[in-house]
Amino acid sequence: MSEQLNFKETPEFKIIGLQIDGIKKLKAIEMKPEESGLIQIKGKNKQGKTSILDALEILIRGNKFVTHDMIQHGKDKAEIIGKIGEYTIKRVITESSNRLEIVNKEGFQMAIKPQAFLDTLINELTFNPRPFLDKKPEEKLKFMMDLLKIDFTEIDNQLTETEQERLYLGREIKSIGKPIPVDKAEKIDITRLINFNKEQTEKRVTIDKAKDIVKLLQEKEKDYLEKISELQKELEQTKQRIENGKKYLSELPQPEKEKDLSSVQKQNEQADAYLRYLEHQKQYDKKQSAYEQLNEKITILRESKKKKLAETKMPISGLEIRENGLYYNNIFCENWSDSEGDLISRELCIAMNPKLKAMFIDRGETYDSDSLKELEIWAKEKNIQAFITIVDDIPEKHEPGVFYIEDGSLIKD
Repeated sequence: MSEQLNFKETPEFKIIGLQIDGIKKLKAIEMKPEESGLIQIKGKNKQGKTSILDALEILIRGNKFVTHDMIQHGKDKAEIIGKIGEYTIKRVITESSNRLEIVNKEGFQMAIKPQAFLDTLINELTFNPRPFLDKKPEEKLKFMMDLLKIDFTEIDNQLTETEQERLYLGREIKSIGKPIPVDKAEKIDITRLINFNKEQTEKRVTIDKAKDIVKLLQEKEKDYLEKISELQKELEQTKQRIENGKKYLSELPQPEKEKDLSSVQKQNEQADAYLRYLEHQKQYDKKQSAYEQLNEKITILRESKKKKLAETKMPISGLEIRENGLYYNNIFCENWSDSEGDLISRELCIAMNPKLKAMFIDRGETYDSDSLKELEIWAKEKNIQAFITIVDDIPEKHEPGVFYIEDGSLIKD
């Protein structure tokens, strides 16, 4: 009988029964686990403990978890049957096929997308509830971001681009250096002063020449006086010339005091330095303004990340995503103890609301007796089936509720 099942929403699914035959070492085993608490599968190494978990994963998750050596040597097929809630799930695997059937308690077979139904029963942590114990802090953060579908790719790209731009700008600011203030000074046209001094020098030369002429004539006057009688006429003419020379001398413009060029040059150097300072300050201010704008942009981008994280509803109380990683009760994930990481992983698994109220833990021998007891109490309180494999010798007297396996077969009392 086959039709599409319109199964009603069920608050939980439990593994009520399990039959496995032909998966690796497993030989026609049958299990009826408790509906909650710790379900231990014990035995020595390489006896088939992990193969039970592998078979459960293949049963529920499907083809992609089947490896080429999954079928037991000497057999042409492997068969897994699981009773989960009111559904019986059967998967038959051969070298060339993988057949899945899901039948409800009335015998109706699910004909459309049975694997999609199974996918709704589990989440990413169901078959590995302890990822935090093995991952680095950055991997824990990425795992949680992916889990909560938080994507900062665009913001991080903008941050990287803006921080790189700010880095280059910072290097330019450091390269040009902070301007050293210079006192303001006005530029003076030194050419006018040079021409002025040149004019005064020419006036001085003219005066010196006139003075020399007067002096020469005065000397001649002395000679003429000695020969006054003979040179009276010439004396009168000379006197007249002297008078004319004095008159000419008095009419010549007198030179002003020369100005000191060194002080002007010094002031012009000061003015040049001030102009260079103004240009330097302008360039520096422009770069500094751009740098501060980039700082503001980076702050806005970081605040947008913080806001988005603050608005994210965390699946576990006390668990927090920050920019640098995961925190639990303000403790950075790298500093979590093994028990804290283990508890957080388990709580995450159930907080993600899988319909299958079961989780599967391999290598349970890493738990000490107190940790196993805590796990058992937690599983009962949370109404979870916690399947766990533990490497251990098989005792003469079997513990109640523990499945012992040896050479691929379950050992019964």
